[in-house]
Amino acid sequence: MNEFGIDHITLGAANAAMLKKTAAIDATVAGHTSQLADIATNYTKVSDIVYPLYICHRGGACNIYPENTMSCYKINDGYSDLPLKYDIRKTLDSQYVICHDSIVDTTSNGTGTIASKTLEQLKLLDFGAWKNAAFTGEKVPTVDEVITFLGKRKIHFADVKEDAAAVAIAQKIINAGLIEYVVLCVQYSSFSIVDTIKAIDSRFHIMANYYEGNPLTNAISTAVEKGISFINVPRSVATAQFAADCAAVGIRPVVYYMRSQYEAAKYVALGYDGLMCKNPAYIAGKYNSVMTRPWTLDLSSGLFGQEMIYLEDVGAPITVTMADGALESLNTTGTPRVMVGSPVITGNCKLLFTITPKAFNADASRYIGIQLMTQDEASSVFDPMETEKNGYMFMWTRDGTMRILKGLSGQTRSFIAEQTGTGAMEQDVAVNFEVTLGTTTVTFKRLDTGTTLTANDATFRTGLHFGIYWSQNQSAVSAISVTNS
Repeated sequence: MNEFGIDHITLGAANAAMLKKTAAIDATVAGHTSQLADIATNYTKVSDIVYPLYICHRGGACNIYPENTMSCYKINDGYSDLPLKYDIRKTLDSQYVICHDSIVDTTSNGTGTIASKTLEQLKLLDFGAWKNAAFTGEKVPTVDEVITFLGKRKIHFADVKEDAAAVAIAQKIINAGLIEYVVLCVQYSSFSIVDTIKAIDSRFHIMANYYEGNPLTNAISTAVEKGISFINVPRSVATAQFAADCAAVGIRPVVYYMRSQYEAAKYVALGYDGLMCKNPAYIAGKYNSVMTRPWTLDLSSGLFGQEMIYLEDVGAPITVTMADGALESLNTTGTPRVMVGSPVITGNCKLLFTITPKAFNADASRYIGIQLMTQDEASSVFDPMETEKNGYMFMWTRDGTMRILKGLSGQTRSFIAEQTGTGAMEQDVAVNFEVTLGTTTVTFKRLDTGTTLTANDATFRTGLHFGIYWSQNQSAVSAISVTNS
């Protein structure tokens, strides 16, 4: 219990401080203080950066904390000195606040644009409760508050979303004595403002942001002409050739967004110097992801972030306990949520888990289930729309169909076992399932009815990651245990 009267979420001694519900930083939590020295990068000036650079996108812990808030910045300040990127917008009364979107609807209890509201009006809104009730009352930060808090302890990536704010922000940085500690980020169509910023002080470091669909034809030559130091591009165009072309003229290529350690390693190998991450300390491998087994994870608060869950090679029973609701408010597009960390399985195993449907949409074919995927799949974060699909998915649909789906990189996914009529989902009725990877078979069993699907397949038994996969609106997956079979 901290001074705010809010309990910590404990993930074990090694990672106890990584998930806190409050902005308060308690670096004395068992095992955490000793990690701070390991995480330290020992630089704060842009000129002293050691690459590759892992950058905290929208505050860097926004899978757990409300993005671009002081809670987010403070938790990152407590466990790493990795650079923070924040997004700047101009208010109706010409003040400057931190918010990624041009509207407040996404991250507050208000509606409308930032530009249509005064700072006083924005400060009346709640920018925390949308993420979790633990953050109720969180206020939108101003640029002055953020740069005062961060000071010279971290490198700032100050993303100026509107040209009209650029000159004022540049002056604030100069007045704060932070010009050597800040990278000003501008949009690809805003190169004229770069000339203005450089005219104010030629020492400014600039990053040009390119988004999906933005033309890259003259990106590098323009960067050289304007004195731009970094070019930030999406993964879809982040090729080895682009990185090499940047390096040839002294430009630092940056790519967004990294979703796993595998993915980060891939782009570092391609030649990218900067990696935008929502949980950069984990992506960078800056803290230990392995905890003493057996262990229990309680997500009853509803706080959940994919990079914050870790499962290791099964040498002893691993138990993950999640209260109903921990994974509620799921989307209906089929996008999976995956727990990425150390390898879950090497060899045979048995998994027991419970699915509790919470609410339904109109499509009876929607599903919920688990998946076991290998490193290749992790590199694309188990995205079912990608081509790298290595592993198994175990699915239960609303209408009662059970399926085992197998994916193999570069090939079409296929159902290797399927059975209809196993019993439809019922709201708030928990159903227990068992998955077994044997020596030559894969089995998916519904324990209450005994319905069992078996496929003869031994393709994947090494380095598998555990994940949760769904397109069923609002279901909870809980009581997950992993043992050797």
